[in-house]
Amino acid sequence: MTDIFDRHYIFLNEDFKDREEAFVFIAKQAVALGFADDQAAVKAALDQREAEASTGLQDGIAIPHAITTSIKQPSVLFVRSAHGIPDWETMDDQAVTQIIAMLVPKGSSQQHLQTLADFSAALIEEKERQELAASTTPDEVYAVLTGQKQN
Repeated sequence: MTDIFDRHYIFLNEDFKDREEAFVFIAKQAVALGFADDQAAVKAALDQREAEASTGLQDGIAIPHAITTSIKQPSVLFVRSAHGIPDWETMDDQAVTQIIAMLVPKGSSQQHLQTLADFSAALIEEKERQELAASTTPDEVYAVLTGQKQN
């Protein structure tokens, strides 16, 4: 998992008024980091997936994902919103504050499913979700999401 997720892909203390702004930010970063070549296509892919079913989970976590030919290499971005995003449907009706965005080139769906499984497994335990929420630096977020925490 660490080959598609790096400390430089972690953005803390962003501020979004809604899910739309969050998706625009993710798409913009995907292009800026060189993972994608078309911001509008990445945003459209995020919107399309969200229209199928909400990617909001619980404890303020959402795992949106985009699959499109505009994405050139699989990657995962972590984005924390300073304020909850109120219009993102979740299982427990909590506003989303932590976003794990998965960006996958079209045609690599098996890798996409494995990545989703890996990140979901990292957050299955309440203790990990609490540690993620309490993390304050990119190094701490990275350690929680990759299972490389210091005990």
